[in-house]
Amino acid sequence: MTDKQRSTLRFAAQLMLGAVVGKVLGFVREILFAKHLGATAAADSFRAAMTAVLLPIAPLQGDLIPSTLVPLFLEWRREGRSVRMASSLCMVFTASATLLAVLIAVYAEVYVDLLLGGFSPEAKAMTAAFTRAMTPAMPASVLIAYFGCVEIALGRSRITSIRPSVQNVSVLIGIGVMSWTGEVIAIAWAFTAGLVLVALYGLAMLWREGEISPRAVRIGSGFEAVAVFFRRGRPLLIQPLAEQGNTLLERMLASALAVGTMASLDYARTITETVYYAVSQPVGYVVLGHEKAIDLRERVRALCSPILHLALPASAFVITFASDITAVVFGRGAFKAEAIASTALAMQGIAIGLWATTLGWILLRMLNADQRNGTAARILACAYAANMIVNVAMYRWLGLFGLGLGEAMRGLVLLGGTAYALGCTGVLLRLIARAAPVTLALAATGLLLQSGVHTPLMRLLAGTGLYGLVLVPWLLFGVPEMAWFRHRVFSRWTKSEPRVTAPGDAATAAWEARTLPNEASGNRAP
Repeated sequence: MTDKQRSTLRFAAQLMLGAVVGKVLGFVREILFAKHLGATAAADSFRAAMTAVLLPIAPLQGDLIPSTLVPLFLEWRREGRSVRMASSLCMVFTASATLLAVLIAVYAEVYVDLLLGGFSPEAKAMTAAFTRAMTPAMPASVLIAYFGCVEIALGRSRITSIRPSVQNVSVLIGIGVMSWTGEVIAIAWAFTAGLVLVALYGLAMLWREGEISPRAVRIGSGFEAVAVFFRRGRPLLIQPLAEQGNTLLERMLASALAVGTMASLDYARTITETVYYAVSQPVGYVVLGHEKAIDLRERVRALCSPILHLALPASAFVITFASDITAVVFGRGAFKAEAIASTALAMQGIAIGLWATTLGWILLRMLNADQRNGTAARILACAYAANMIVNVAMYRWLGLFGLGLGEAMRGLVLLGGTAYALGCTGVLLRLIARAAPVTLALAATGLLLQSGVHTPLMRLLAGTGLYGLVLVPWLLFGVPEMAWFRHRVFSRWTKSEPRVTAPGDAATAAWEARTLPNEASGNRAP
């Protein structure tokens, strides 16, 4: 294995480890949050306040930042002016976010009333108080996103890896203070403190290493950097606007439904977004850092086949056992039967398109890596538009399940659009056809378990065991694109060198020759 391959694998492993640790802490946070607040007006107000402070800065911390800033920073670095340009651009972003934070803090009541017209007066007042406490997190969040992209350009992942963990730990501390003092506002202040600490840590690290320096800030360089940044990222501007519009519409619709709707949606996403943060995001970052593939279709097949063969059954598992997952994970304290039912409905709706969302984000990164940012942005905007249409059409009749279906539709449109743009629709359909029979068989067996096993925990354990017994051997021996993994594992066990390629495994061999070391033949990836 070459040094570049080792570095890439190490970088991906660090991102995945940070995502997994952060997600575990996020589970603990949501479990305690559900125990103490459940799906109540206070829980809705906290979620709404998070939306209120993060929504205005979404363009400064969404996909526009990594897709534009990473290659731009590398270009400035080659020209020998990265410190001055990056520091000046950072100052402009921070000043803009700070100005927005001050305005929102001053006009919090008016802002919340416009954003969440369906809330009761008491819930609006509570949301405004939460929002004021969280406004310092706005410039901190922008700084974290900016510093994280600078580190990714340098092949590091410290800030990106620790953000979710520190943020979740800070909220856990806030929940502890709330349970001791009875002051719910403590959670909001703890959330803010965690982000501020990560931002200060990032500034200290990059300043010490000479990549960022307040002394290098120049007003002229700041204007130049902003102009270049938005000129390069102009095709991607439609993405954060569509994302903000979708979030705003969803919160408005949710505020018009029953109390606890927002909290139930977020509890459901705690489960479903695990796949994105553990798989799609780190794999997508690795794809973003690679050059354009020579044979794109074969690379899509080799990369996406194992993920699809796992994600499609995982979606079926979540749909089948949504109520059991919710009851086991959240069903304690203030989280009553009504909250379990509403969260399970949202989870089932989202899970219908979970597999598509997982693959769609990875294929979107392939478009970004191919410098087709405009195409990627248009596809994502269409996906969010489909989400909004389904939300408006379904929320009155299907409630939370309808809002979940909107998110599922977004994933399906995202996958279909990216596959079409990459010219791999046929490859993807064949992979889906291959994975569908096993997925349907597992789903049918899971439904039988629902009627045969009577407690949520036992049903969940039985379902997990069933899926594990089927999926592990199927992935290892039934998926041709896993041949390289089988070869590595078994060659180490048997100490044998010859490589045996499974019949019909030409795609895997071609992709492996370009991207993975081929120890058996003595060849090295170029």
